[in-house]
Amino acid sequence: MNCMGNFAVAVLTCMTAGTSQVFAAESSCDWASVMALPNGSEVQVDLTTSQVATGALESATADDLILVVAHVDVMISRQLARRVALLAPPVMREAKRGFIVGSIFGALVGAVATKGNRLSWGAFLAASWGGLGALIGAIDASLHQKQHVIYATCSARAAGTA
Repeated sequence: MNCMGNFAVAVLTCMTAGTSQVFAAESSCDWASVMALPNGSEVQVDLTTSQVATGALESATADDLILVVAHVDVMISRQLARRVALLAPPVMREAKRGFIVGSIFGALVGAVATKGNRLSWGAFLAASWGGLGALIGAIDASLHQKQHVIYATCSARAAGTA
């Protein structure tokens, strides 16, 4: 298989492997971790009613939190919140990473593939591969939403470990 064929297989593998990654190392039974979140943080709240609410945190008090979901304020009682996860916005970071990797690859291809002193062709290849890398990085990041669990009821944590 040629280089472009291998590259296409790698792209398809990245695009079809989209799953949520959950990091529970920071989870706590203490609601204070929710109250400490800055306003505007993107969070996902799993409710005891098996529903899920995702939105921007407007405020959190000792008794409840308010999310902005589709431009509507939604108040969620602390007793209804089974788990609160902070959603990491990785798209821009991964797009930058993809651009850097793609640019390096394009510069290498430009240096090897061009004969003579055609720096403009090498610069074009670096920019075009960088743009392709940024696109792949952004798509990959949007498919791999990362969650940092910051609060889980003690009963939910015990049930998750059983």
